[in-house]
Amino acid sequence: MYTRRHRLQLVLDNLPALVAFLDTNLCYNFANRLHFSWFGIDAENLSGRPVDEVLGAEAWSELRAHYREALAGETSSFMGEVPFASGGRRFIHSTAVPLADEDGRIEGILAMASDLTEHKLIEQALDATTRRSQTVLDTAVDGIITIDENGIMQSCNLSAQRLFGYREEDLLGRNVSMLMPPHHADNHDGYLQRYLETGEKHIIGIGREVTGRRKDGSEFPMELAVGEFVQNGRHYFTGFTRDITDRKQAEREARSRLNELAHVARLSTIHNLASGLAHEINQPLTAVVTMAQALLRGQRAGMLDGEKLETTLDKIIRQGVRASNIIQQMREFVGKGRVEASEPHDIDVVIDDVLQLLEHEIEHNGISIDYRRGDGSPAHINRVQIEQVVLNLLKNAVEAMGEIDTDRCLTITTAYPGGDAGVVQVSIEDTGAGLPDEGERLFDSFFSTKAEGMGQGLSICRSIIEAHGGSIDAGSTAGGGAVFTFTLPLQPPEEEA
Repeated sequence: MYTRRHRLQLVLDNLPALVAFLDTNLCYNFANRLHFSWFGIDAENLSGRPVDEVLGAEAWSELRAHYREALAGETSSFMGEVPFASGGRRFIHSTAVPLADEDGRIEGILAMASDLTEHKLIEQALDATTRRSQTVLDTAVDGIITIDENGIMQSCNLSAQRLFGYREEDLLGRNVSMLMPPHHADNHDGYLQRYLETGEKHIIGIGREVTGRRKDGSEFPMELAVGEFVQNGRHYFTGFTRDITDRKQAEREARSRLNELAHVARLSTIHNLASGLAHEINQPLTAVVTMAQALLRGQRAGMLDGEKLETTLDKIIRQGVRASNIIQQMREFVGKGRVEASEPHDIDVVIDDVLQLLEHEIEHNGISIDYRRGDGSPAHINRVQIEQVVLNLLKNAVEAMGEIDTDRCLTITTAYPGGDAGVVQVSIEDTGAGLPDEGERLFDSFFSTKAEGMGQGLSICRSIIEAHGGSIDAGSTAGGGAVFTFTLPLQPPEEEA
């Protein structure tokens, strides 16, 4: 049957710590099994030995004050690295407790120590990993910010601090909405809550352009990508931000250059159409002069009645308006126009206006028109630029059919495959000789199948359509002709959010 001493021995021997009883001379009275194995000394050889002899001179110099404090009647704690004579340098947490009799006289101390060397090594490794990770984060070009599910910032790298103009202590613990314009900041927490409730992603895992707000209140365009991770049941989100002010400026400059190039191309087109346009303008002007002369002759002969005068003047007005419209259309077309696609226009009306500019060319070449109109919503476009695209494609089709002997038919189709929320699709099909063998290069700059061509027309068309968020393609018809198809979004681009 176990005695109290045996039960105590069993408990102490199974503790994951070194335990020893030292007398007032700091000599061993008792030690547990881990103590023996740690120092490589059995119970017989350890009992009665001074603790400084077992620990070694270097270790004793570290722990002397610790043990003497316990002998003085104070519980003492020590944590640090100790160079033991046996076992090498170990990181320990030691507690020395004074042992007193019923009269309060100190009889010795209870020394307990835990070996934390492996824990310390793991901690150091984690610290090193953390430092390396932080170094990587701090040298990253992108600003990186982590927030919790309440939108509170948990960490940020140096790039984020520089990007927004704040110090780390100004950001941590505050809501990330402080880095957003007011009209977005007010809704941010609601977006987070809705995602946590529904799981519906709007920006997580998807890069998009948004607007950031610096400490000084200035706003700037930035690219944002958001990742998510879950730790201890809580959601965290990491945002990768990049200032794209320079890129947006470069895009604006590129659009400006495109606008200038497109303007030159429009002037060149009007120059090529000058003969036909002169004919179109000359017709109503000739009619105006002829009818005015007829009125004058009737007035001089006394043969002009009120009804005839009113009818003739009405005809003169209509012809004058027709000439004015043609001139106004030319002025709008050759104008520079804005690059932004911001106003709704019916694409069929745009095509009708361009057909009016080409009316003389079409009639002169004996071309019939098969216009298949769609029935949809207006598209948000830059009217002048889309007119240029349509004019370029129609003029190419007219020229392609100029030298063929078969029936010449120009088929124009507008359709709305996506409904009111989708796109408008425009197809222009001719019965000409078809695409050249190098058809895949049609939209390349400076590629032309015309001897006098500069190779910029279709390249400009593609740039304009893509700037509007659409696409353009070319193919061959079953009858051997060519068909050009482009699409344009009906809705304007989403606002940044």
